[in-house]
Amino acid sequence: MTSTQAYEYLLECENVIGVDYDEDEDRVTVFVSQKRPRDCLSDEDDVETRVAEAGDDVDVSVVDSGYDEKREGFDALSTLEPMPEAAEDRQGRHRPVPAGVSEINANSTAGTGGPYPARVEEASAGAATWDDAVEAGDLVRLSNNHVYARSNAADFGEPVLQPSPVDGGVADDEVGDLVGYVPIEDGSLVDAAARSVDPDRESATYFGLDEDWPTGVRREGY
Repeated sequence: MTSTQAYEYLLECENVIGVDYDEDEDRVTVFVSQKRPRDCLSDEDDVETRVAEAGDDVDVSVVDSGYDEKREGFDALSTLEPMPEAAEDRQGRHRPVPAGVSEINANSTAGTGGPYPARVEEASAGAATWDDAVEAGDLVRLSNNHVYARSNAADFGEPVLQPSPVDGGVADDEVGDLVGYVPIEDGSLVDAAARSVDPDRESATYFGLDEDWPTGVRREGY
């Protein structure tokens, strides 16, 4: 079965920063830092030529992903935009709970929940610290340490509210409790924590995002 990984060779082309293959459409989307006319590209940097040479009979779509410092006419200040306001109802109460809405440790202020479902593979492995009750195979929702674990200050079992207290959350809005986190310390590479879940009250969707949104391969240096 063809997959995004099969097109990673296109990352060798100039300006290419990501690729995504859509199996339903049989199309590969190539993300570039600056789109250029094909007659300005060498065969080695022309993604359509490279795909044809590889014998892949798929549609190719090239998407201009934005600016980089080498882009013609690049002006860093021109790329700055006002911070958009939170999407309507992102701070409201949601059941089932999607990712990307207001939720945080009940003893904190306001934050945002992350993806669900995530499955615990081995509670004793890695840098994470888990509640003794957590077992391999348990489902959890992820967010940041500073959201669920109060930057290492929380105890396991502290409740998580959706919405957050600042957004009107109260004790009856509890959606889980802190069950694990990666301690924030010198050398930490992630800011992550997990809460317990009731699958009947959780959604795997992302608030405000379409059902279909791409995953990609990121090129070193970008």
